[in-house]
Amino acid sequence: MASAEAPVRGIIYRYAATLINYALALAYVVALTRYIPADQYGQYNALVAIAGLIAMAFPTLGIDVAIAREGAALHGKGHDAAENYSALFAISLIVSSTYAAAVVAATPLYLASGIPPSVIPAAYIYAAYIVLSGLASALEYALWMRGRYAAQNKGWIAGNLAFRTAEIALIIATRNVLAIPAAMALGHGLRLAYYYLAVGPPPGIKPGLRKLRHGLRKYLNLGLQEWTLSYVGTAAASATTYIIFHTLGAVAASLYGIAVYITGIVGALPGAAANIFMSRAAAALGAGSDAQHILRDYAKAASTAAGLLATAAAAAAPLLPYILHGQYAQATPYAAALFGSAALAAANGIYTQYY
Repeated sequence: MASAEAPVRGIIYRYAATLINYALALAYVVALTRYIPADQYGQYNALVAIAGLIAMAFPTLGIDVAIAREGAALHGKGHDAAENYSALFAISLIVSSTYAAAVVAATPLYLASGIPPSVIPAAYIYAAYIVLSGLASALEYALWMRGRYAAQNKGWIAGNLAFRTAEIALIIATRNVLAIPAAMALGHGLRLAYYYLAVGPPPGIKPGLRKLRHGLRKYLNLGLQEWTLSYVGTAAASATTYIIFHTLGAVAASLYGIAVYITGIVGALPGAAANIFMSRAAAALGAGSDAQHILRDYAKAASTAAGLLATAAAAAAPLLPYILHGQYAQATPYAAALFGSAALAAANGIYTQYY
């Protein structure tokens, strides 16, 4: 079994992946706002919001997170976690494939919601992305619970490079919102291939199904609360987008979507730290050590980083009208307002993960 990698390397690679992502995303925003009409982008956001609400019917209930944390604890004790890898792959395959099928089957719902037929193929491409992303996440967890942070985040870098490059090229070439889910599927397909080469195939799904069957109650106890918090947030975001689309129209939904998108870079470094924190805390607790000092160190670092990034982003907000084109420029004040929540969100995320 490969040895764990230094946490700092993992954070650097994770944030490097995000910086590359958002450096290319700047070009993406320029291309999007220049070539994709605001109402079409709003319709796509509404479709994705409906897909997000459909996801509520296909929950993992935090079982995947609990299995991964158990695997990290086993690794911290020097034990093998192959069965955990198998279980992660099994649950990801089952949930992602059934969720993808439901997204495709919901075509009448999209049409009834006012999404035009020309945008509906985005749902079918998005379904492919769901399956690729779910399987990639299972393999990523396998690296994470073994402490292979750098390898985990190198996969993100490769996937983001493919995703963003394809996204920009396809938007310019097709001038159609379908370019976005197509590039997403491509990027996650490459990420899946990278992780497969890094961690290897799972040891079949039968050991994983057996582990799920025998330990279901334990995994629910460990993961249900975190899943509830995560899904409440996801459902709220999807519902907000859909309500804006339904009440204020497609252009308003596009402004909201682009504002939320622009603010994402502020939470990237704290997110990278939180990713490493969860693995280190699980390994420490699995080995019988106190993880309080890990909690304090990561919470302080993440909050400080988020605060500095939020300040820098707010200072740079006057530049947004030079990046956003046409109706999209109206999103500037909303993006600036959202920067302020970053520092509290960083600390909140880490403390929630710990408890």
